[in-house]
Amino acid sequence: MRINDTRNLRLKPVSRQIGIDLGINNLVTTSDGEKVAYPKNLQKLHKKLRLAQKSLSRKRGKKSNNYQKARLKIALIHALILDSRLDYTHKLTTQLMRENQTLVVEDLAAGN
Repeated sequence: MRINDTRNLRLKPVSRQIGIDLGINNLVTTSDGEKVAYPKNLQKLHKKLRLAQKSLSRKRGKKSNNYQKARLKIALIHALILDSRLDYTHKLTTQLMRENQTLVVEDLAAGN
């Protein structure tokens, strides 16, 4: 069965240009003055991770089943954090690309 998709999925041309500054307090600050904060769900996941690591440190031996279960729980939380970060950055960059023709990224490395 063949389906003909008649939707036009091309992006509309825009003439807007924007500069992006990657920061510490905010994830992104645009040249328009818009500040994009870090996602809220990361704070919850980091709290879960902290508690799980604290629980793991209390386990007796590395060969015990409870130690292995706690270790797997920490690995799962790390995977959730990674997936959440990747999803958020993908959505943010896609939105910025659709709204702007030109993007300029500035990332100042702290140092000399």
